[in-house]
Amino acid sequence: LEELGLESNPLGDAGAEAVARAARWTRLRRLSLRRNMAGSRAAAALADAPHLAGLRRLSLADNAVRDEGAEALAASLSLAGLE
Repeated sequence: LEELGLESNPLGDAGAEAVARAARWTRLRRLSLRRNMAGSRAAAALADAPHLAGLRRLSLADNAVRDEGAEALAASLSLAGLE
């Protein structure tokens, strides 16, 4: 699986965290969680997922990610390859 689009689903933080725990998705290059009612907890879980190191594009647009979530994403070594 290289691309996963889960836009406009009410996943919330719990659903996004489940995506972050999906360690089999090591080939994932594009992930969209746009409009999923996710917040900073979800962003932090994604930032802490080493198997997502191959991601090149991540969309969390139209969610409730606050400063702490954005900071976790920006500091993530696993997501350093995002474009």
